[in-house]
Amino acid sequence: MQVIATLQRRIYFPVKQIYDSDEKDKVFSMKKNWIAALLGLFVAYGWTLNAQPLPTGLEILKTGDQIKLAWESTPEAAFTLQVTERLQNNIWVNVPGSTVWPTLDRQWTSPFDPAASSQKFYRLVQVEPSNRGALLSITPDATYSKFLLQLLVDQMAPDLGVTFRYGVETYKVSYETITPNGDKTLATGLICLPTNCPEPLGVISVQHGTIVLKSDAPSYSSDSSEALISIVVAGMGYVSAIGDYLGLGGSPGFHPYCHAGSEATASIDLLRTARVFCADKEIVPLDRLFLVGYSQGGHSTMALQREIETRYANEFNIMASAPLAGPYDLSGTMAEDFLSPEPMSAMGYFVYIMAAYQHVYRLVKSDSVDEFLLPPYNETLPPLLDGMHSADEIDAILPERVDQILRPEYLAAIHNDPNHPLRVALRDNDTCRGWAPKAPMRLWHCSGDHDVPYQNSLVAVEEFRKMGVNVPLTDPVPGGDHGDGAFPSLIQAFQWFMTFEPVGVAAQTDLIWTN
Repeated sequence: MQVIATLQRRIYFPVKQIYDSDEKDKVFSMKKNWIAALLGLFVAYGWTLNAQPLPTGLEILKTGDQIKLAWESTPEAAFTLQVTERLQNNIWVNVPGSTVWPTLDRQWTSPFDPAASSQKFYRLVQVEPSNRGALLSITPDATYSKFLLQLLVDQMAPDLGVTFRYGVETYKVSYETITPNGDKTLATGLICLPTNCPEPLGVISVQHGTIVLKSDAPSYSSDSSEALISIVVAGMGYVSAIGDYLGLGGSPGFHPYCHAGSEATASIDLLRTARVFCADKEIVPLDRLFLVGYSQGGHSTMALQREIETRYANEFNIMASAPLAGPYDLSGTMAEDFLSPEPMSAMGYFVYIMAAYQHVYRLVKSDSVDEFLLPPYNETLPPLLDGMHSADEIDAILPERVDQILRPEYLAAIHNDPNHPLRVALRDNDTCRGWAPKAPMRLWHCSGDHDVPYQNSLVAVEEFRKMGVNVPLTDPVPGGDHGDGAFPSLIQAFQWFMTFEPVGVAAQTDLIWTN
């Protein structure tokens, strides 16, 4: 097993990552040394340090069954620790576990397995500390009377079947959060409050589906269907928040599409912003959090629940979570769909993920897409991925099969190498493996979904079952496609949420279910 510890400063730009060119990697390794053990120089499990110079102020210690990294730095610095299993044709991912990255700590300890067959290399990335969730700006957006809200809902979603007694105020906010690697940045979102309701029934976090136009983000397009969802639940007597994610709305840079970590941190920090805003307005919602989202929103909802339960369980009280029709099994179901030689119904999803993961992980080391895109797409596609063009514009130039857009040698490498950078990135963003939900979770997904295959939810249910948790799966429109399931899934999810109302509160909800 080998460990590389690189103490380096990262300069972050929204679109690409730049490293100090004169920074020299200083490598140290730990090797099994049975001779040293025989000579009485044994360190637990027979692992010792090579006699190579360590980076200044950086130490590695091996005690018992743990490995510990310790380093020195200035108080103004924070760090994200990243890991890879090889140094060539690789990507770096943030070290998994309960540690919140970036950290102001000056050490990291992890279980150490001397029998592990794979080597691991680590690097430290230095970033500027952030005040996550800090409210940067707030702008009143719109006010909906009870009559107007009822009219909108009856026109757009007559099957919802609710009668509202609260009006709603919406606010556009910008707030401080972090990038996938821990750099300080800002994001935007929409917070919706029920009017004249000093004690809302709780908070509902809505995660939106796929958006490519920055201006289609909820805080910029509050009349969109997904922003309307957040407005509706505020009229039901909840505080609601729907974020734009990174790179959309007023957030700089490229949107890290289906990047589970940043989907979760951006949503967590918006919830913190909403908490501060409510306190300023002397609104005290009950300590009850509900999570819901469709399509990409299903992926980010599951990622958000995992992030909260893994790292922020003392801060948020999740009552229930409803991921809907999300690509939870990116490395399995979605990879098989993407890489199939058959025509693909949603090639746009694939190129969006490829572009996003190039920005987050550097799938190829150069900035040019020539390394994986065939002509003419290496020239025609990138200009359309600037956040200023619609999905229809992008889809109009795309072929039907992956072998028509990826270079043959790159596609062959993906097929032949189980640890190809793209496959590692997809595994890093699976949301249904390696954990079990603690708060109640239910899935909804149409069995005829061609865009986000139903198999994603079947895999998630099975993975959670292996962890000892039963997660129910409902087909809201048997045989229906992706678009068919959105409103039925949301309606059923909110009806399920209502079953969690405290005894004696239902009569005070100011919501009348007519279904």
